[in-house]
Amino acid sequence: SGILGIAAIKTNFQKTNCHFCDISPEALENTFDNLKLNSIIIDQKNVFLPHDIKKNETYDLVFANILLNILEENKSMLINSVKPNGHLILSGILVNQLETLKDIYQSSQLKFVKSESLGDWAVALFLKL
Repeated sequence: SGILGIAAIKTNFQKTNCHFCDISPEALENTFDNLKLNSIIIDQKNVFLPHDIKKNETYDLVFANILLNILEENKSMLINSVKPNGHLILSGILVNQLETLKDIYQSSQLKFVKSESLGDWAVALFLKL
């Protein structure tokens, strides 16, 4: 867990305001382990469970790498976490689930931008309007 955030930090995409959220305490422990293994020091308050998300906290980039049913269950939280003109990246889905994901997420708030796939896996990029 936390691999996508770690990659963002390591590629210098996000140097300062990177937060990590996961759906289970065990996954967050794994995130802390992975941060430590990658020599990344981060304030513990920036690693939290979904119910700890501050309602008005929004980000330029939000990404989630998890199964389609979890992405669907957490749709509102994910969309509400993105600033206007920010991006939402959703991955962890199978190529044959991409159209379903697009149907779930495209709305008056989000515009589908593009998708990529590698083998059986896909990722989708959305823009918040």
